[in-house]
Parts: sequence; C-alpha cells; structure tokens
Amino acid sequence: MRILLALTAVVVGAAGCGGRHVTFTFANWGILQTEAHTYKYDGAHVDITGQIFLVDQEQPDSTWFAIYADPKNLTWETIVEIPRPNVLIHENQIVHVVGVVDQKLVKPNSVAGFDIEPVILASSMKIVAQHPS
Repeated sequence: MRILLALTAVVVGAAGCGGRHVTFTFANWGILQTEAHTYKYDGAHVDITGQIFLVDQEQPDSTWFAIYADPKNLTWETIVEIPRPNVLIHENQIVHVVGVVDQKLVKPNSVAGFDIEPVILASSMKIVAQHPS
C-alpha cells in the first residue's frame, strides 16, 4: 500500500511541474507551437532543426534569428536567441538548435514586431546545410 501511495505522489508531483521536463523535437513541436503563449513550457528542453528566415546581428551581446521548425512546409515560426554576438548565419541555412523555451526573453525591436511563438534561448547552434532553393 505504501508503494502505491508513493508512486501516486510521484506521478501527481511530476504532472504539477508543468512542461519543464518535456523535450521538444520535430515530433511534438506542434504542441509547443500552439501553447507557448501560456508559459507552461518555459524551461523545457528544445532540440530542433529548422530553416533560418530572419537574422538580427545588431545586438551587442547576442544574435537573434527566426527559423521555420518545419522547413519542408515553411511553418512553425520560432524565434531563437543565441547569447553570442556576430554569429555567422544567413537566411535559408538549415540549423540545429539545442536550448530551452524562454517566453520571457525581451526581443529586440527588429524581431519584436513579429508575432512569433515560441521563443528559444539556445545553448548551442550548428549550421547543418544550405536549404536547396
């Protein structure tokens, strides 16, 4: 009986942690895309590959860019901040981004006008390929 109660407490406790223990990839990105504005998934891990369609390299301590997390259909627009200035990236490149959801990041003016969700704070970013035109 104690084991059952302990297991129930663990399951209920994990459910109450919000979405921080979820890892978002292409397979479940649609959930994040539709629910990012709820802040439920702030802190959740991200591991996604996407096509860059907007780059802002004018920030003194970071680089912001926007990707299509579904490059095949040019959908699932997502904004990414990487805390390094002057990262050499260009539109149409395919990048692999690892990081966390952070809807509270203050976007620079160049991307603030875009109503794009979710917002990702990248811990790493690697150029995978140039998207075929």
